[in-house]
Amino acid sequence: MIATKYFKLLLLVLMIYIVNPLAIKASTINKSVGNVTSLPIPRFVSTKSKPTNVRTGPGRRYPIKFTFSEKVPLKIIDEYQDWRKIEDWQGEQGWIHKALLSSRRLGLIENKTSLYKTTKPSGLKARLGERIIVKIDSCDLKWCYVEVLNVDAEGYIDKRHIWGINQEEIID
Repeated sequence: MIATKYFKLLLLVLMIYIVNPLAIKASTINKSVGNVTSLPIPRFVSTKSKPTNVRTGPGRRYPIKFTFSEKVPLKIIDEYQDWRKIEDWQGEQGWIHKALLSSRRLGLIENKTSLYKTTKPSGLKARLGERIIVKIDSCDLKWCYVEVLNVDAEGYIDKRHIWGINQEEIID
């Protein structure tokens, strides 16, 4: 009788040690990963060169759907061999060869916003219009430090105004 109670207790303790790590591991696998790269899907990248052709399917035999004439941020939403299915800030989708993409983080200013010297909304450096491309250097949960491309300006922008980064994402 006592041996049975100890056996059940031992079994319970073993179950906690075996099942608990599996539960923790399962909870971290909620995000989808690419079947080619094992990187998170979706994830943000940018075009490496200009112009960059976007095709209707994953291969050179597919027709060109549209072309990016400048470096832009993109969201990878799927993978097939050397091709990445992307989505742009307007929701347009297509396929780009991986050699034409960069892990360099760019963002697109969606709405008119301000560029600040610090993370406090004092010390205004500049006002930015819509559809301005920025290089994202770092981000915390609320602010991103960016460099405005083609202009000699850098500073902090409220993360909510940038397409090209998840709101919960932190970049050091």
